[in-house]
Amino acid sequence: MKRSSGEKIFNFFNILFLAFVGLICLYPFIYTLTISLSTAAEASREGFHFYPREISFTSYKMVLSNPNIVTGYVNTIIRTVLGTFLRLQHCDNVSLNRAPEVVGSLCGTHVNTF
Repeated sequence: MKRSSGEKIFNFFNILFLAFVGLICLYPFIYTLTISLSTAAEASREGFHFYPREISFTSYKMVLSNPNIVTGYVNTIIRTVLGTFLRLQHCDNVSLNRAPEVVGSLCGTHVNTF
């Protein structure tokens, strides 16, 4: 089907707008990566940073040499696994002992009963 000129104009501006929104959403991640790979002097420079002028892994070496980082990762993994297990266990126990309407409200799902 042939597109009208109005549709073509709309598609052009729609793509342009969505590309702009996409760049706005991606910029914080690009900025964080760029600053983390830059030297301290380069990171303190004002303005936009799209790429590091001097690549340095000093910040990564400093973070990974800290023994507390391993403790933090272990705590995060334990909390995630234990929290997920306990939540699933709770929903399973509730579903065995309660009506379906109550289970849906406690476990975050809606169960239709006809």
